[in-house]
Amino acid sequence: MTPNRVRWEDLEPGTYEDMVSVLISRLHPEAQRIDGSGGDGGRDVQMPTDDGLVIFELKSFTGRMNPSRRWWTLPATSTPPIPPLA
Repeated sequence: MTPNRVRWEDLEPGTYEDMVSVLISRLHPEAQRIDGSGGDGGRDVQMPTDDGLVIFELKSFTGRMNPSRRWWTLPATSTPPIPPLA
């Protein structure tokens, strides 16, 4: 029997974001999905807690992490450096 597995390399970034957002919402019903049409500060999902908001920024990459991709994973709240040349 072949084990069930996700072929991550075949997923569109929007599908990945939908899947992970649903998973977070199922695990934490208080989580709220943010419409990422700009001005959201990089937030895709936020979850209020007693200590403040927990922010999730969802990124989808297949293959190996390289300097250019690493730049895109920096926290949205930090001042981003100049992106590396690909």
